[in-house]
Amino acid sequence: MFKEENQFWIYMVGIIVLMILSYFVVAGYQFPFAGFLIDQETNAYEYDKAPAMQLVSGKDYRAKIYTNKGLIELDLYEQNAPVTVNNFVFLANAGYYDGVKFHRVVNDFLIQSGSRTTLDRDPDNDGLGGPGYTFDDEINWSSLSLNSTQIANLQSAGYSNDISVTSRRLEKYAVAMANAGPDTNGSQFFIVTAANTDSRLDPLQGRHTVFATVVGGQSVVETINSAQIENAADDSISKPIGDYYIERVEIYSL
Repeated sequence: MFKEENQFWIYMVGIIVLMILSYFVVAGYQFPFAGFLIDQETNAYEYDKAPAMQLVSGKDYRAKIYTNKGLIELDLYEQNAPVTVNNFVFLANAGYYDGVKFHRVVNDFLIQSGSRTTLDRDPDNDGLGGPGYTFDDEINWSSLSLNSTQIANLQSAGYSNDISVTSRRLEKYAVAMANAGPDTNGSQFFIVTAANTDSRLDPLQGRHTVFATVVGGQSVVETINSAQIENAADDSISKPIGDYYIERVEIYSL
């Protein structure tokens, strides 16, 4: 009797589990796998935490960003910003950037991408996408030749100095994390198209983690940089007119 009742309850629990799984499939979701949840309706990846370190010591990491305008090649700074590079490698290998648009272009200053909300039908949320987590900046102010006024401004804004790394400056063709303030890095990044002497870069030094530089396809970067702008008067949105998007990102190492 006891054995038969036990089998019955195992059977019932199995049915309940199947019903719950069916609900999420119908709702357009998949259960978390390896720490992430995919919303199939909005193409959003919602990870529950930042990725564990997966970079292999001694390897020189590179990236090929295939866009609809051509190929952009990056040398990733795994020595200068290991956590940030690890995050980019993780997201790229997961297909996170596939199809994502360059949603912000400030001519002769920067081009920005990395938001999966550009894949939905709402243009008003294009700059709001993220992977579901944030991670800390990796910026050593002493590496950037900042003056006392710049350092004071960073401190008053809540930024902190990370002496465990040697940082790179924002300069032409540098690739850096976009953020919403201190330690709010996620998936969005920008490529600098301004000249090194452009004074607009000065207040941004020490606020954005530089994790790569463009080593090939500079002409592709300039093509995107030269896009006509829908909101040219407002640099904070400054949407390009037309399609400029990432087809896929390939990570490799030397």
